[in-house]
Amino acid sequence: MSEPVPPFMQSAAPVATPRTTDVSKLLGVGTNAAWLVYGLFAVSNAAFAFATLDRVASPWPAIGALAIVNVGALLLLRWHSDPLPASWSLGIVATCIASTALVSWQLSGTGSPTYDEVWHVFANMWLLFFVALRGRAGFAWLGFLSMMGVHAWWATDVGLDVVAEMLRFQTNAGILLVASFFAAALRRVSGRINALNQRSIELASATAVARAQKETRDARISELTDVAAPLLARVASGPEMTHDDRVECLLAEATLRDGVRAPSLNMPEIVRVTTAARRRGVEVTLLDDRGGPLPSEEAMRILVVRFTEVVRGLQDGKVALRLAPAGRRVAASIVVESRGQVRRTDLDDAGDEILEAVNA
Repeated sequence: MSEPVPPFMQSAAPVATPRTTDVSKLLGVGTNAAWLVYGLFAVSNAAFAFATLDRVASPWPAIGALAIVNVGALLLLRWHSDPLPASWSLGIVATCIASTALVSWQLSGTGSPTYDEVWHVFANMWLLFFVALRGRAGFAWLGFLSMMGVHAWWATDVGLDVVAEMLRFQTNAGILLVASFFAAALRRVSGRINALNQRSIELASATAVARAQKETRDARISELTDVAAPLLARVASGPEMTHDDRVECLLAEATLRDGVRAPSLNMPEIVRVTTAARRRGVEVTLLDDRGGPLPSEEAMRILVVRFTEVVRGLQDGKVALRLAPAGRRVAASIVVESRGQVRRTDLDDAGDEILEAVNA
């Protein structure tokens, strides 16, 4: 079984946020390229609209339709994750209806309009095409059918063959059908991309955990080698163990225990003063209930200084250093029992003293 990663090592593993991909991102909505396409769209519409102004009853409705179509296109350029908001989609449907009505009743009605005269139909189809791509195929078809209905109403009003006018839309219906299927394909592609991204994050996380586990094992081995190897060599050499040797073994065992019980306090300065105090007969207890050091290096430095000052002056008694769980007002406590007195010092996350009490 692999060794579990202790809390203080888990913080070394990066926490990644999955990068989600959808059709809007694949289309580059909101990018400079999208704005360039919009510019070409607006210029093309303007060219057709102004080229046919001499064939309409009044130029202002056609110019108004041009403005409405371009505003509708702006809704498609605004960033929003899939699907396109329903209110934006309804706005584009309204754009198609309004522009069709404005242009249609300005045509002569003496014959079926030419393709350049119904420029608004092609402009609106591009809008509906992208509405379908961005996850609102139902709204796109609603806009298409509404546009056909307005055109049929106009054809009836001016006495044209309604069936012939409706057949003009068959190519546009094919385009919208392609958009609907293409949108489904793009959603599948984005789903696969998201699955690959999630998998890569999981692999990176597993690699980070494995690296942390290895670093923990290496640290434990190094610590064991530094602390216990000389004593083990002494035992293996054969001569009888002396009282001093036994003391050194007890000190080594206490140091290794501190490394497991209080890993965040396993610092060279604390190890030195703790070992020296234990040699003098002081009972030292280190506890790490936080699972990690204090938030800043400065706070840890202050804690080490305060603990060192307290322990160096003790010749007997007990001292306990405890890191409290994160999120509490008291981040660390130093409690000293010596010669009938109990002295407690509490520090916050910044290392500032928030309580110092002495009880006889």
